[in-house]
Amino acid sequence: MAAAGLGAPMAVFSANFGSLKPRVLLIDGTCYASHAVIQRVARADRDQKLSFCCVQSEAAHPYLAAFGFNLLDVLQSPVYIQGYDSSFSGTSALLRVAWDLPLPYPLLASLLIIPRPLRDSPFHFAWRRRYCWFGQSPRVILPPSEIIDRFVDREELEDEGRRDEDRRHHEMAAGRHGLDKPPGSLD
Repeated sequence: MAAAGLGAPMAVFSANFGSLKPRVLLIDGTCYASHAVIQRVARADRDQKLSFCCVQSEAAHPYLAAFGFNLLDVLQSPVYIQGYDSSFSGTSALLRVAWDLPLPYPLLASLLIIPRPLRDSPFHFAWRRRYCWFGQSPRVILPPSEIIDRFVDREELEDEGRRDEDRRHHEMAAGRHGLDKPPGSLD
């Protein structure tokens, strides 16, 4: 998996980056393990320097395009957009996130001296099994209210949350009235 943006001229990415924020961790929004990591990172990031984005959202597309990633890249490994000219994937992404957190987390970045294939091998073994071990949601997971403001795609997530809430209310109302179809349905 290529870490697009490494060593590329900053002018190219400044033009493509536009109004996008630096320090954004792109995650699989349906993965419970990814959301557990996000919650841990958000608690550690007292200065709120980092933002998050679910790769399934429209808001993720400009980040992916600006750094040459695609949806599959992020589903295979988290991606961290550290700045206007730097992005990382796999263990490099997570260790760069640690670098941007307050002490003692930057000490974990010392693991960057281990060659990437040696770091990534056990990580990818676990990452490929994350849905089996931790589960996967059929929809993008709504983050807790205390951190949702840190999501670049907050509006999309809140809209999806409202649609889910409306769906649940409709299902409950249909159950109370003995309906198995929405009112007004012709079938």
